[in-house]
Amino acid sequence: MTQSPAKSGPIPAEAAMTESPRNEAPDTMDASFVPMPLVGAPNEHEVRRWAEIKKGYTHFAEGDVGLAKITPCFESGKSTVLRNLTRHYVATAPTCRLTSM
Repeated sequence: MTQSPAKSGPIPAEAAMTESPRNEAPDTMDASFVPMPLVGAPNEHEVRRWAEIKKGYTHFAEGDVGLAKITPCFESGKSTVLRNLTRHYVATAPTCRLTSM
């Protein structure tokens, strides 16, 4: 069990971590995109059209934590807290999403 930052009681770890969340948005909308080299850099992201990045990447929301799940990024502890996003957020390499709940 882990402690939820937003709630006072314990939550099951599997409830906090999701690998394939999906966001819905118009294809013409601007969205945040974080290539793996920017993961870990506070508030760094690129702005791209949702249609370009909605498939093939992990979707996130404000306040989520992204953790790289492939070697060597995972071994080096590459992760980020997602803040100051432009609408939705998408990371490049496979990542796990820890929700802000």
